[in-house]
Amino acid sequence: MDPDGFILAMTCHVVKWNHKQVTDLGMNHIWGDAMNIRLKVQDEAMLLGHVYEVKWNELETLKDKIKDTMETIDAYGDMLSIIDRHKQIGVSQHLMTDGFIYFIGVEIARDSFVPEDLEVFMLPGGLVLRSRHITLEAISETYESLKEWIDESEYEPFKEPGIPYYDPLPIKYEIYDKRSGNMEIRIPVMRNEGFTQQ
Repeated sequence: MDPDGFILAMTCHVVKWNHKQVTDLGMNHIWGDAMNIRLKVQDEAMLLGHVYEVKWNELETLKDKIKDTMETIDAYGDMLSIIDRHKQIGVSQHLMTDGFIYFIGVEIARDSFVPEDLEVFMLPGGLVLRSRHITLEAISETYESLKEWIDESEYEPFKEPGIPYYDPLPIKYEIYDKRSGNMEIRIPVMRNEGFTQQ
């Protein structure tokens, strides 16, 4: 999969959702139950880092790719206008049958210097499901709980029309806090027009 195709697909997400659409739905803040789940409007953000194709049979290499990217970013020091140096952001989109496309990086200011050996990625604004993940717990269990919550709600995971996805949660954002070691998970969602109250 061409990484440019991934960025194009995610950029289309910006067009699909905007603050007025979500405000019209009256969905600025909704709290879930025991998992501390919230539905909230996320602002568009400019990220800097690298995009990778990650095959399932090469998953163990992702940790080294993340480390290399963060070391490259750190080497630029104050030349980059990083919004929060304690947070790294991972974005995955499941466009491959044998893996996924993954962006890792940090949020930067719009007027930041952009080195040639790093890539800019626009994190779309829109409605997201937000939940905390404690890294001592299995992340697969957290995602399964989020999927169950969505399945029982009036929302469904956001999907670009006409694009094939290969995961029940096709787009995932992971915001990792280096201070606490914990993570916030965000899943882009949209209103399920076929939902009926049970």
